[in-house]
Amino acid sequence: MCHYYYYYYYYYCVLLNLVFILVWVLF
Repeated sequence: MCHYYYYYYYYYCVLLNLVFILVWVLF
């Protein structure tokens, strides 16, 4: 779960989740 304590960390968390989903789908 992404909690936006700081906007930068929330953005970074969202990017990691997107990458994880892409890796899960492709591999």
